[in-house]
Amino acid sequence: MSRPYRVMATAGHVDHGKSTLVKALTGIDPDRLREEKERQMTIDLGFAWLRLEDGTTLGIVDVPGHRDFIANMLAGVGAVDLVLLVVAADEGVMPQTEEHLRILDLLGVCNGLVAITKVDLVSQEWLLLVEEDVRQALAGTALAEAPLFPVSSLTGEGLLELKQGISTLLRSVPPPADVKRPRLLVDRVFSLHGHGTIVTGTLVGGTLLVGEAATVHPSGIHCRIRSLQSHGTSLEIAYPGSRVAANLVGVEKEALSRGNVLTTGDWLHDTALVDVRLKFVGSAAKKLTHGATVQFYSGTLESPARVRLLFDAELAPGGEGWAQLSFPRALPLASGDRFILRSVSPGQTIGGGLVVDAHPSGRHRRGDPEVADLLAKLEHADEVDRLLLKLRLSGPADVPTVATWLDRDAASALVLLDGLAQEGKVLFLGTGRAADSAVVSEASSWKALSEAMLSVLWRYHSLQPLEPGMSRQQLRRELRLRQKVFLACIDQWLREGRISAVGARVAAAGFRVTLSPEDQAAAAKLQLLLQRSGFAGLTEAEALSVVSSRLLQAMVEQGQLVRLPGGILLSEKAFAQAKEMVCELIRGLGRITVAQARDALSSNRRSTLALLALLDDQGFTRREGDYRVAGRKLAAACGEASKQGS
Repeated sequence: MSRPYRVMATAGHVDHGKSTLVKALTGIDPDRLREEKERQMTIDLGFAWLRLEDGTTLGIVDVPGHRDFIANMLAGVGAVDLVLLVVAADEGVMPQTEEHLRILDLLGVCNGLVAITKVDLVSQEWLLLVEEDVRQALAGTALAEAPLFPVSSLTGEGLLELKQGISTLLRSVPPPADVKRPRLLVDRVFSLHGHGTIVTGTLVGGTLLVGEAATVHPSGIHCRIRSLQSHGTSLEIAYPGSRVAANLVGVEKEALSRGNVLTTGDWLHDTALVDVRLKFVGSAAKKLTHGATVQFYSGTLESPARVRLLFDAELAPGGEGWAQLSFPRALPLASGDRFILRSVSPGQTIGGGLVVDAHPSGRHRRGDPEVADLLAKLEHADEVDRLLLKLRLSGPADVPTVATWLDRDAASALVLLDGLAQEGKVLFLGTGRAADSAVVSEASSWKALSEAMLSVLWRYHSLQPLEPGMSRQQLRRELRLRQKVFLACIDQWLREGRISAVGARVAAAGFRVTLSPEDQAAAAKLQLLLQRSGFAGLTEAEALSVVSSRLLQAMVEQGQLVRLPGGILLSEKAFAQAKEMVCELIRGLGRITVAQARDALSSNRRSTLALLALLDDQGFTRREGDYRVAGRKLAAACGEASKQGS
């Protein structure tokens, strides 16, 4: 990186000289629109840059001060290193000065300076009164200790001192972090002949490279970065903290707008529901009620939002609380993002705060103390603690879900999880280790989930002692696990010997079906009747005259009885003998009729048809017109036998 890049935004009331001051500092007129020049006021965002003595390039975002353009102002102050609050000496603190201060406070902008402009128009005594007025306005805000610089854009008075003050302050502000998750917060979209689509914005979180594949959120449009510029200089790589213009290939200008986010990789996951710490401003005209519709601003994006207060029916002015915000469409937000809320009508700044969890598991139950505890911990958690907290609350999760929680791509999330598994903090379930399929659990909560699972199974066994096990889907519903996660859990429980598999059912390890003396007697009586009936078997109605339906089903599932199509029952021994006799007939004759099978079994036509239908289904026989021939299983067995004989 040849030189550091930083970004500063202006703030302040309309006509207090922000744009004029920017031009005096930089020589660049930030008012680019014809109507701005005609009305002599900033309507949209303006941009300029300043080279400081230490080599730092300072991008400047000039924001509108008029109340009708607060949305534009918010788009300019969302990702800056510091702010320059401008107050005109001839007017002092005005309504939009105060609203801008509230916005900066809610966004957590704590690095700033104050320029008191137009000092050439006032006396020294008046200037002292204005400075006192400014100090009172700053009291209690994040800019309470901001230095004041009296300046005149007309005469140049104080401009050198202001530049030096900016340089001094920037030295104490940590440089923008490169966390390998770049986001270009788009604030302007246009096209140039011969170049195509261009977006500009402030780059945060990581770098952009010429030639890289990129994605536009929330549309999901894929494109490529043809070229990059920052402050009029062409770049091969753009660094976080800089104002960047990106020339894009593969996307039309009409498909983009302010509020889009340009990023690379698969780490950013759009969301329609977020958990937030919400601060309601003391100057709000009325209370904020549960279920209210507001206008939401974060970075350069703007969207309607519905407020779901988690522990209050309403928030009084000056109050704070936990809330969930829902949006009509998914937005490119990440945990840790700051936001502003404005009322729909009249348009006033009413609050703001911090996105504590950009990907909650769903709508929280209101008034739940566990949710309050979780959110309080998430607000200050690092990445690992965030992951472990989410796993404890939500239970096991697959790697793509973990990646979403952490604002990562699946591959890097898997690397992090591998390290935590080696430390014994997480457990991979089953045998899967692929980034798109592996499932993990927080180590200590896996024991609790396993105990809960066994509790469900043993309760089922006590209520259904004749059943060999509980259906898997019923168990999944009881445990409230997603199918993919549940399958990994079953695999792990089988590997750990906690459960046994019984066909499509599962049972707690050590469980055995036990019959009461009455059931044992009834089962023995049924087996005696089946033995006497030979290969003709019994109908279900005949069997139910001897045993209960529950006992009959248990005997079928345990393999003591075989249910043929049409409700014919055979003992397991009789079915095995009948199958072997039919197969021997086909081996000897090549093909057989129903009548031949009936006569060989000394049975009746109905039972013989049912037996052959089941053998067809199992692949031992196959129907060809009025005949049965060897099915795939019988043919394979014959082939294997002939090989062994030769």
